[in-house]
Amino acid sequence: MINVASNSTIAFGPGTWHVDGELDLDVAGVTIKGAGMNETIISFADQPTGAQGILVTADDFTIEDIGLEDSPGDLLKIEGANGVTIRRVRAEWTAGGTLRHPSYVGTRDDKDPRSVVREQR
Repeated sequence: MINVASNSTIAFGPGTWHVDGELDLDVAGVTIKGAGMNETIISFADQPTGAQGILVTADDFTIEDIGLEDSPGDLLKIEGANGVTIRRVRAEWTAGGTLRHPSYVGTRDDKDPRSVVREQR
């Protein structure tokens, strides 16, 4: 569980941060931010429990400028959340010779797919 107040930012500096458990976030308005997707890495390589690296079940979530590596399952899983922004995030399983397939469960019937656009810089 990530213990953080609503509308907060969790900032990780450059380097590799080793996490040994699933990070669950159920607080709205949280931003997870790094120093760049190749400069700040959260590694779940030593995670003995949990299926995901990060599980988000809260609205208005942003994750940016960070690399996620080597969880046993999904690196970032978002369920039932609205207002999600994923910006400059690298997700990678670093063990050679393995092939991983991303999966997305569920669709949004309330949004026209043509209304989804790439963010302009």
